[in-house]
Amino acid sequence: MVLYLAVSVTIAFITLGFGWPVLVWMKARPTSASASLAASLFTGLAVVTALAGWVSLVARIHFEFQIFLLLAAGVLWRRYKPYTMIGRVDPRGFSFWAAGGILAVVFVLLFNQAATPPANYDTGTYHQQVIRWINTYPAVPGLANYHLRLGYNSSWLTSGAVFSFPFFAIGPLYPVTLFVFLVFCGYAFAPLHAVIQGSRLTTSGLLRLTLGAASFVYLITEVSSPGTDAPTTLLIWFLVCEAARLIEERSLLADPQFILLAALTFFCVSAKLSSLLLAVGPAIAGLGLARRRDFRGLTWLAGLSAFFLLPYLGRNLVLSGYLVFPGLGWDPFHFDWRVPAETALEEARVIRWFASSPGTPFNEFETMHLVDWAPEWFARLLPRQKALLAACGGLPLLLAGLALIFRSLRRQIGRAVWLLSLQAILLCGIIFWFLSAPAMRFGYGALAAFASLPGCVLLEWLIQRLPGLKRVLRPLLPAGLLAVLLLFSRPYWSLQNLPQRWLTPLPPPVYPSAPCAFKNFRTMCQDNEVHACHSSIFPCAIYGNPDIEKRGESLREGFRYAP
Repeated sequence: MVLYLAVSVTIAFITLGFGWPVLVWMKARPTSASASLAASLFTGLAVVTALAGWVSLVARIHFEFQIFLLLAAGVLWRRYKPYTMIGRVDPRGFSFWAAGGILAVVFVLLFNQAATPPANYDTGTYHQQVIRWINTYPAVPGLANYHLRLGYNSSWLTSGAVFSFPFFAIGPLYPVTLFVFLVFCGYAFAPLHAVIQGSRLTTSGLLRLTLGAASFVYLITEVSSPGTDAPTTLLIWFLVCEAARLIEERSLLADPQFILLAALTFFCVSAKLSSLLLAVGPAIAGLGLARRRDFRGLTWLAGLSAFFLLPYLGRNLVLSGYLVFPGLGWDPFHFDWRVPAETALEEARVIRWFASSPGTPFNEFETMHLVDWAPEWFARLLPRQKALLAACGGLPLLLAGLALIFRSLRRQIGRAVWLLSLQAILLCGIIFWFLSAPAMRFGYGALAAFASLPGCVLLEWLIQRLPGLKRVLRPLLPAGLLAVLLLFSRPYWSLQNLPQRWLTPLPPPVYPSAPCAFKNFRTMCQDNEVHACHSSIFPCAIYGNPDIEKRGESLREGFRYAP
């Protein structure tokens, strides 16, 4: 934990140095310190990741890049002084210390969980290996031919490579997901100060608290993994909360804060393709800016979006030969290292099968319709996942029904009618998720936000209508949130290896491997029941393939199917 604390401070120094100047240039600084800090850190992480994506096309991401980031961040800190965003903090009063105490508990729980071995199965299958390839070589042509999962490109894995610190003796480390959790939870639980103080509660503030609790309910197991699911979900929740705040404040669509949120949506797309239809939001923003002839805003939106998205597409082309992989199998470039189109198409179907009905034989699933596999899919969900789906259907209907009855609720919704457009964008994301790959961990970002938003609108209305409810919530809401956090982090309270975990993360397990053959070279392949290489050996494939050959003398020159 001590090591991860030092690493998190380093990441914060770099990302704040790169993120705060963007907010200054765009004039997109939120008024609250917590929102401003989170926006700066997330923007900086996106900028650093995209920059690393561009560099990784021609060079490895290793010690040299880390030195560049530290030096550049130092220059930017000296020039733009990001610490000035915090302003003056008044530590007087019970509410400040009570909220700070709860936040301290949150951070301790996160650091404790981050020191445990990753629980995400995909981490051993390909996350760790992808990060090591990025640390060791520039983007390798046809790497997906060597091992299909190594072609599953994601900006979050580039982030993981940037901050894996492979030059440490105990490296590589995987602190980026922990860092995203720390930033989001610091942002999400900041309204606790207002709750304890008895200040007015807004829909966006309640939404932050709700999604902060949801991060422990649904994502706590992912803190130690460099995977793509949890960080993308947390960033989507941040974007939704900030969009709700701006809508409450009746900000115009041309507000630079809206433009920044729209551009960060494309970073989400580059991190997790299942969030693709959330790009409806930036499309609406772009149309609004075009109608207003706001060319400055359009330039910022197009420029940042391209900066985030193009290195992702470029790495896709190099790794697999396709702009999107696995995907449509469309190949306008005909690179010699491209994955065969039939393999790319089949891999996309395999992902859908695994997300929908993995217990059914693949060939049988191919003949099934939605009504055939959906009941089994629902039956396999955990109770809290079923509750989330029920909330997605029930809370919007409950809000709509009460709005028909109570004029005051209709007036409240009317004052922030653009929240309905935010809800519609989230619905588009849910539909795309369900039709493409309906694994719950792929859809938490849109699902939890879609369920929480109408619930928070309803709760704000009830607080205004029933003044006594606020007095009840002042002690109960913080206590209830703390109980939820402790309950869902309980599996990681073990005292076993605690002294070691307080210093450094536990080492990952080492699995056996064995040599395997490709057409013109031999490498190491997994030789274990988990069908995963993890990080103990590199390079590593799941199995050999006599049809795959190296394109040259070194691994850096890539792999292709033999002609």
